[in-house]
Amino acid sequence: MSLNTGVWLLAAILLVSVARPATAAQADPPLIEAEPQRTIGEFGSSVEFYRIGRGALHGDTLWLAEPSRLLALSDGRVVRTIGNEGDGPGEFRTVSTFGFVQDALWVSDDRARRLTLFGPADEVAATHRYDNVPVPSGYKVDVLVPLGDGAIGILGSWDSSRLQKGPTPEPVLRFHGSELDTLIMAESRPHDLGMSGGMMFIQPVSERHHVAWDSRSGRAAVVRQRQDSHGPGEFTITFFDASGAAVVEKSDTFQAERLQERAVREHLASFAESPMITDEIVERIREAMFIPEFVPPVMRAKFDSLGRLWLAQQTSRRDGPIRWRVYGPDGRAEFDLLLPWSEPVLDASMNTVWTRGLGDFEVAVVREWNLIRPE
Repeated sequence: MSLNTGVWLLAAILLVSVARPATAAQADPPLIEAEPQRTIGEFGSSVEFYRIGRGALHGDTLWLAEPSRLLALSDGRVVRTIGNEGDGPGEFRTVSTFGFVQDALWVSDDRARRLTLFGPADEVAATHRYDNVPVPSGYKVDVLVPLGDGAIGILGSWDSSRLQKGPTPEPVLRFHGSELDTLIMAESRPHDLGMSGGMMFIQPVSERHHVAWDSRSGRAAVVRQRQDSHGPGEFTITFFDASGAAVVEKSDTFQAERLQERAVREHLASFAESPMITDEIVERIREAMFIPEFVPPVMRAKFDSLGRLWLAQQTSRRDGPIRWRVYGPDGRAEFDLLLPWSEPVLDASMNTVWTRGLGDFEVAVVREWNLIRPE
């Protein structure tokens, strides 16, 4: 890799990574507060977690995904476990994602390439192999998600062996029996760092899309957004019903703050000890201030147990809060909520939010927060 290529590569990485968004000044929903209620899994307690992935509420029970099993929490105690590591029925190589269709638990395992549905007594009721699902030529199945009408939702992506320059299609499809029809076709561009032949590369960041599924109702939401160097980060949300019809579409913004040269200079200090970063490279990076200065505003999207869509605002401040914007089933922004950067939302009910994080000695914990609404 030439010096010039390395300069522009590192400049792009640094400028994107220190972008700091701020919220829009107008038309924001009310900001409500969250008060920590209790922490489960602290060091020395009777409940211990290995590593927590996703979470989902089912009734009064919070289900948690560890790498190869599921745990059910009720009143702060583990009352049920499902699965172990393996390839047999009811076993998982990894719990990629999971949820509920009515009262049926499902688990998608992208390493074992299969979807498992469980019955009321935790028995295996059905399995679907990824390789048995037909997809258009050039695509691969990433995750299978059961939908409320008996269909199987497919989150797919363009096969990396067929990678082309420019936007990469990311199909979201529905599969029912032997029939396959396109539900959503979104486009995005890779934006993260990657490795190729031992060399690091980054592709242009112009758009980033998110797809969220609500397996309880079969609804989906697609968040389309774009980078804008002249104003707020814009995004459009399209809600789809269980039949795949677009029922609500609305646009919104998170205001992205323009980068300051001081912030870039301070960020460069962390690279001062690296033998790869010479004084010449540092000076060229400091001069490269016309690289796009904004990042797409939304970094995460998920549905909660009430069918509300939660969007996390993009941020690189690991010591500050993340602003979540919550939309009701009708697409109306109901409220904003600030939560710690290091604690992603697992699920939420009307007045409670559960997050995952790290406690003392870096042990995995679950936190329960009470929502304090203005009177």
